[in-house]
Amino acid sequence: MKEGLYKYLFFLIFNSFCFSNSIDINSYSYMFNNFIPQSKSQFNVGVNISYLDANINKEIVSHNWISNNLYIGAMISSNSYDNIGINYNLNIGYHTFLGNPLNIIYDFSINSKRLVVDDIREKWKKISVIFNIQDKSAITYNYIVSKCTTQNVADDVDNCHNTNDSKNTFYFNFDIFNKINKYYIFNIGIKKIKTNLFPYISLRYIL
Repeated sequence: MKEGLYKYLFFLIFNSFCFSNSIDINSYSYMFNNFIPQSKSQFNVGVNISYLDANINKEIVSHNWISNNLYIGAMISSNSYDNIGINYNLNIGYHTFLGNPLNIIYDFSINSKRLVVDDIREKWKKISVIFNIQDKSAITYNYIVSKCTTQNVADDVDNCHNTNDSKNTFYFNFDIFNKINKYYIFNIGIKKIKTNLFPYISLRYIL
């Protein structure tokens, strides 16, 4: 069973270098995975700092395990650049216990981005498969879907023939988790969208 999981993981990583998609990556580059292994923290809040669109983005994050295999999380940020009023994320995840060294988490989230000046709102739904390796690192496959906008139709985005259609794509994350002491957790990661890499770090306080 584990051998099959590793083959599946290899296929996902390899496939990420081979796909093409006409969706503007700036429309979803603000999204990141809000996951911390349960062995590192049961409840935490903190700050995530990420590089996107040639800007530094700061988000307030929270992640809480509510049972041995279920967690909820949230993120919110507000920036002055790019006329962004607010970004937010709400996510829920389910952990399957397969045994060391690999476990799998299924995560579902809703991600929203609003441009104030143009009064544009865009909402993505994300389904993630997180390959958690000994609670020290994780590789994540993210599939996202959203309704097409009028601009998407005008730009001939794949599958966007009218605003009733949906667009979809996927990307990968790689994370490393380190518990500094009994109060703080440090998480460093990188997100791969097509051929672009977006690094991020977070520092969280254990409640």
